[in-house]
Amino acid sequence: MDFATPGYCSWKSYLQSELDMPGEFVESRIKHYKMRREVYAKGGGGEIHIGIDPDTKLSVAIKRGYSKQRATYGVNVTLIREIRILQELSLYNHPNIVKLIEVFPHDGDLYLVEPFYPSYIQQYLTANATPFNEEQIKYIVFSAAKALLFLKRCHIIHGDVKPANLLVSRQNTICLTDFGSAIDCGGSTSYSVKQSCISTVYYNAPEILLGLPEITCSVDVWSLALTWLRLLGVQISPSNPTEIQMCQSIFEFLGESPNSDSWPALRHVQFVPAVTLESLAPLQERLRQQISPELVSDEGLSVLCGMLKLDPARRLSIEAICEHPYFQSTIYDAVLRGEFEGKQYFPALSKLRKNVVVPPLLEDFFGNKKQFEESTLMEEENSEEEPVAPKRILRFEGSPMKGGSPMKSGREGVFFW
Repeated sequence: MDFATPGYCSWKSYLQSELDMPGEFVESRIKHYKMRREVYAKGGGGEIHIGIDPDTKLSVAIKRGYSKQRATYGVNVTLIREIRILQELSLYNHPNIVKLIEVFPHDGDLYLVEPFYPSYIQQYLTANATPFNEEQIKYIVFSAAKALLFLKRCHIIHGDVKPANLLVSRQNTICLTDFGSAIDCGGSTSYSVKQSCISTVYYNAPEILLGLPEITCSVDVWSLALTWLRLLGVQISPSNPTEIQMCQSIFEFLGESPNSDSWPALRHVQFVPAVTLESLAPLQERLRQQISPELVSDEGLSVLCGMLKLDPARRLSIEAICEHPYFQSTIYDAVLRGEFEGKQYFPALSKLRKNVVVPPLLEDFFGNKKQFEESTLMEEENSEEEPVAPKRILRFEGSPMKGGSPMKSGREGVFFW
């Protein structure tokens, strides 16, 4: 690859060497899809437009990947990583992984064409703190788990599993998207981390936050567990935490502070944020007190707690999650057979926004009671930041975080799309 500077490369050399496109670039493809001028969504690494594939008559999402430094350096390698991984995965046509229809250049930018999905899970959480019932939550988590199982078999770490990256199709299929942070382990089961390459701090696993030199697909299991908690209306940290704040929030939430005896890999870590905790009941008991049995059964809580282990070696594997009896009663197979096509399985977003279910009092991260204000609801389609959803932050009685204010981390999360 022709690298102009670390993190960037020439898009023309990349297209010629990697995409097997002819020397004359097909810039007329932008007209083929009848792309609308208005921006549907925008993020730090590009913007999304809506178009129509005249061959299939279906709507498509056209991602325009650009960089402010493009004129000097070229296209961000994050985008190129996403293209290469999606090209490979699209060959297998997995029902829970977004497909790359085409990639082409136009006016110096790269455009990725993917199927259009009318909604994504974060939109529901923005409209209502707990918009789903247990059956729907179970189906969402299981669908994401099936996608992660396939990625693991392909030796790929997604690295950014979160509600905003779970799309919902018109057939009620859940699809995992945004592979800008994905890592191809090259046939190995682990990856040696040389730099910060995982995006959203809140959903990062402890081994990433603490800077362990090696990660595995277990980081995606942790992110899926935090996504599951969000579906249950639980957020364990304030919005946009630093890495140290997030570590402290995790330790307080789990009721344990790690050491090299309980987690041998910590011998390679230079600094572990200190937090003093009082004696707490087991995590499953505390979660049971906070979450309604109508949203998750005791069996489901057991699976969730197994995914929330600090040491990735003790964390439930994605295979164990997919094979667990708790997930064997979902509508997953029925959706794949097309039995739910054209049916309204998930609640209508418009109705959720009109009938927001709000707890009368919320407890913030430091235990202060405050009245919820509807102004915290926001439309996120055109937002460049991670949306702030109405949330319930758990702070279990008897588990104060003692000591000074959290230090600011020098490594920030990178939002893409």
